[in-house]
Amino acid sequence: IRRSATLGLPSLCYKAYNARQQQWVLLRRFVGASFQPANEAIAHLDALKEADHPHLAPVRDAFYTQAFGDQSACLVTDFYPGCATMLLVHCSDPMKASSFQLDAAGRLAPQSAKRVPLQSEHVMWNLLLQLASAVRYCHARLNRAVRALGPSKVLVEDKQRLRVNLLGAREILCGIPAADEDESAVAKQQDLVDLGRLLLVLACGTPLALQDLNAAMELVGRSYSKDLASVMHQLLYGVSKSIYDVMPAIGARFFDHLCESQLRVDFLELQLTRQLENGRLLRLISKLSTVCEREMPSEPSWTDSTDRQMLRLFRDFVFHQTDSSGGFPWIDLAHIVSCLQKMDMGSQQRLCLVSRDSQQVMLVTYAEVKQWLDSCCAQLNKLMEAGMRQQAEFYCGTQPQADNPAAAWSEGPPPSA
Repeated sequence: IRRSATLGLPSLCYKAYNARQQQWVLLRRFVGASFQPANEAIAHLDALKEADHPHLAPVRDAFYTQAFGDQSACLVTDFYPGCATMLLVHCSDPMKASSFQLDAAGRLAPQSAKRVPLQSEHVMWNLLLQLASAVRYCHARLNRAVRALGPSKVLVEDKQRLRVNLLGAREILCGIPAADEDESAVAKQQDLVDLGRLLLVLACGTPLALQDLNAAMELVGRSYSKDLASVMHQLLYGVSKSIYDVMPAIGARFFDHLCESQLRVDFLELQLTRQLENGRLLRLISKLSTVCEREMPSEPSWTDSTDRQMLRLFRDFVFHQTDSSGGFPWIDLAHIVSCLQKMDMGSQQRLCLVSRDSQQVMLVTYAEVKQWLDSCCAQLNKLMEAGMRQQAEFYCGTQPQADNPAAAWSEGPPPSA
């Protein structure tokens, strides 16, 4: 069990399932946490319910328990699969840590400063925009401090998507009153300093850069533009009194970030459209497989009806194509997808269905095939519901009524469960 440097308590993480909301959540257990007034925790949780920001992962629920054999506080946050902390993604390169050597006085050695591989400026602006957006939302919209801006408390999703984790955790665990304006103002100013320290760690790729701020900032000034170095200097040394002081330096770079976000949204929408199309085709194949070759002991003639026979011939036409010369199987995925799409839209285009003995040839439309399939599936659903009612009445010890739809089944024992 590791002790959290930000919150000061040893903690463990669990992937848990919330049965009330029917979703997966992250359960973070803090061992040895002292009980705090419930009204303060409830006030913080009520305020965090309104937190809806793409770069924040606030605490959704909190409770104390002794189910683990000790006194633990459990905080519930949203679960983001595949995420890692910023400390692991951007600050775990051993080459950067070894290159950032300090002398006996704790200052950055000049010979090592020249070979420190820094983060690219484009990535730095991208990360700064996301972090500044999260801090601005907390300060302006929620009127609260973040108190959790550290490399181990920021989640990285898809390499560059950031989420500030455990928003509100320190207030709940430490019992900080929600209405303490003086404490909140000091904490907001500390958020700006923590943001500057976090950016410095990201630029150098190691927390060792915080041991000599002047030497690290000198390295940043030689490697990055004046705008980025000025923003980091203002944040780190407390020159900026508000997060809005950072906005002029960001300037037009915000539009580049917005353009990249829109391109990513377009890409995801394209992928989603393809998956929706695949889902429709899967439903059609499932319905077609449910109807074709189905044996009904209660109704032997159900399979031999005209519409069921036509659906079997359509199934052969789509999936069982053969070569005309040699008679060997011919598999054409484009033909399968095209036929299923035409049936899904109810096309009036005609197709030729041939029986397996080649003695019968029928011309039908895709719309007629779709109508037959929908009708057969509706009949199966009615029979299934009638069978379930008959089975329930049988186990309850009641006799089915004469006007019960279960009469669609033949007399005898109900279908097996």
